[in-house]
Amino acid sequence: MFKTTHSLHFAPSSRKYFPPLCHSVVNGKITCNKDDEGAQRKEIGGIRRFWSKLADRQSNLEKTQMSPEFLALTKNYDAYKESNDILVEKLEACIQQNRSTIASGEIVDIPNENPYEKLSNAFFLLYGCLPPDKITAIQSLISITQNLAKVQRENQLNGRKAIRHLRRFFAVEYKELTDERTKLEKARADMDHMKHEVKIANTTEKIEKYAILYEQAVEEFDGQARRTIVLLNQLPKIKTTHLV
Repeated sequence: MFKTTHSLHFAPSSRKYFPPLCHSVVNGKITCNKDDEGAQRKEIGGIRRFWSKLADRQSNLEKTQMSPEFLALTKNYDAYKESNDILVEKLEACIQQNRSTIASGEIVDIPNENPYEKLSNAFFLLYGCLPPDKITAIQSLISITQNLAKVQRENQLNGRKAIRHLRRFFAVEYKELTDERTKLEKARADMDHMKHEVKIANTTEKIEKYAILYEQAVEEFDGQARRTIVLLNQLPKIKTTHLV
């Protein structure tokens, strides 16, 4: 159901009010032009009938159902993706405790941002402020914290390398599959639409026209379905790379 209301019309510069097209101003009063109003109502009625007809067509479309095998493949792939996301989040938190670094998409600390590096720099600032008998102790602390920073940074590098396949799964393999599934859904919608047009065609010319378009849509859908299934069937291989 569509509701129509008269809108106010303003000139861009003067911002003065202008009555709707089906009204006129006589002696400062707004009056209704019956002929114009009737024409406008007729036009609105035609638009309503057009949208109503289009809505009826869309509601009568028969949606092609995917096979149980295909649905099982997609469900399994999506479930693995969700599990992988949780696992990556936990592993990243073990390797890198700074949430800001993780949020930026990194795991390894940027230079001079490692906690031990910061501590080492702080000790170095104290170096010239302490008496000579404390110099040896400060030098030892600087050396220890620098070594700790080096060890932790190496662990971060090794950890990043160990989970690189898990981290890239969402950005590479899953994204590629998502793009193909989106294309498949569009191909299915186009195919169903052409099938419906063939069913409601009322002339030989229309039947022949939409039959050809339907065959093309079926061919496109089948091709896209094959490409999508190929990616879905790669999940066992992907899992193997994640275990290495």
